[in-house]
Amino acid sequence: MPADISHLAEARAREQSLLERVRRENERNPPAHRSDPERTIVTISREYGAGGHSVGVKLIEHLGPEWQLWDREIINAVARSAKVRAELAAGLDDRMLSVQEQVLRYLVNCWTLSPDRYFHHLVQVLVSISHQGNKVIIGRGANFVLPASLRIRLCASERFRIDAIAKRENITTDAARTILKSTDRERTAFVSTLFGRDINEPTAYDMILRMDHLSIDSAVAAIEGAVRERMGPEPAVGMAHPAFRLASAAIPAAKS
Repeated sequence: MPADISHLAEARAREQSLLERVRRENERNPPAHRSDPERTIVTISREYGAGGHSVGVKLIEHLGPEWQLWDREIINAVARSAKVRAELAAGLDDRMLSVQEQVLRYLVNCWTLSPDRYFHHLVQVLVSISHQGNKVIIGRGANFVLPASLRIRLCASERFRIDAIAKRENITTDAARTILKSTDRERTAFVSTLFGRDINEPTAYDMILRMDHLSIDSAVAAIEGAVRERMGPEPAVGMAHPAFRLASAAIPAAKS
């Protein structure tokens, strides 16, 4: 087996050991009883076609100007950390290469950014982001790296997602189905290989939303409410206070 491929398991073990130490420290000193920027981090894991990016964009609009969305921005940050072109980081973004692709890259000496290096720099970037607070992070297994974050999972039926992809990309449903199947496999393998976890594991999330019968606004309202609760009461009073706005907001009717 190529050395770079075998090193991935070793890198994952080292990072998991570090994350386990962080988890134990959180248990001894719960984030709820101390100032912890990670508690103002929202991680959104999403099935392809379930609207993860759209929810993230609207969520930061609701939360305020101090909040930032990290989606494709993570690719550029990993590339800067690893000192490689963004295109190379994008090649491993939310997906793992097949064994055939890994061997081919090794044989032609194209491991400018190997999976173990990618994993190392991805964890560094995610932890650095978490220290800043007030971030919404899309995908990349961030919920497994940042267990004290508000961990959201967006899912939907295959039919719903196929229709959404076909409409968004202006392609046939058959083409959308092919893309969906491929992307689902890649994201499942990404989390399994890098984090040794099942992306669909319910206990890995604080909130799971099925988007078949939820509008983007409804999902955002639910997540925003959870964020506000974790952040605690704000000093502002009056009708402009977020609690009043949330309580009075009309939840859009469920889609048929």
